[in-house]
Amino acid sequence: MAPEEKPAEKAQEKPVPPPAEDERVPETVEECVTPVEEVSENVIAAGDEVQAEMPDSDEDASEEAVAMVELLTFGLSNEEYAFRVPAVEEVIRPQLIASVPTMPGYVLGITSLRGKIIPVIDLKTRLNLQGNSSAADSPEAENKKEQEKKILIIDGPKGFIGATIDKVIGVVRLPLSEILPPPGHLDENGLKYIEGIVVLKKRFISIIHSDAAMDIETG
Repeated sequence: MAPEEKPAEKAQEKPVPPPAEDERVPETVEECVTPVEEVSENVIAAGDEVQAEMPDSDEDASEEAVAMVELLTFGLSNEEYAFRVPAVEEVIRPQLIASVPTMPGYVLGITSLRGKIIPVIDLKTRLNLQGNSSAADSPEAENKKEQEKKILIIDGPKGFIGATIDKVIGVVRLPLSEILPPPGHLDENGLKYIEGIVVLKKRFISIIHSDAAMDIETG
């Protein structure tokens, strides 16, 4: 007969040490709040790591949700105009232009661009704008104006067309919602060629409708 097992002796209870300061259960709401200074330091220290894990921030998402437009702005007769950037193939310096008979008065002629023949129009004449030359201009000023002149190669309805301008100003990027409709009192031609108006830092920029302005056959 197996010997009777003795009941296990009750383990001697040891005193539990008090929790450490950082493990203690907070007793008040104030103890649950982390100071703003400490939060800021933690965010800055981990900023690069957080950015790597979350490349699409709320700010980037909001910018993508807003429709943007890029405009190439240029000068014509002391006024500022623009084409949408996708319509502009490139910007070149003035070059040899050969006259073509029986063409509208605003068509200067034709030129060669990398082996392709393209027509070139005088954009100021096309838009019925007055010239910006002044009798008071010095020879140096006139020479500078000549150097600033460029030809924009525009993707027209039937291929590339060159358009002469007085000078390139730059490229602006802005929300599509900032483009205002042209004033209703413009005549039919004005409404035909002007797509919209932008007011940018006290600058008035008229956006030209590239398809209409580059359509030579419409006169």
